[in-house]
Amino acid sequence: MSFQRILLVFALVLILMAIWQAWEQEQQSRRPPVTTPAASAPAEAGPPPAAGIPEAPAPPARAAAPAAPRPVESKTGARIRIR
Repeated sequence: MSFQRILLVFALVLILMAIWQAWEQEQQSRRPPVTTPAASAPAEAGPPPAAGIPEAPAPPARAAAPAAPRPVESKTGARIRIR
């Protein structure tokens, strides 16, 4: 009896896996294909601005990275690093 139960559970798992795979294939066929924008299209293509509304100013340029910390000597002659 134990062997039959194991066999039935195994068969149930196989059937559930087959149903799952069929469902995934069906869902995949319903999705529209993903397309990438053409390389010649402008980077920020959007709707044209409405009449009478000014455009937003361009974002400021990023500041340069801060300089690396420099070693500082103390009164005793030991080097101190400031981070």
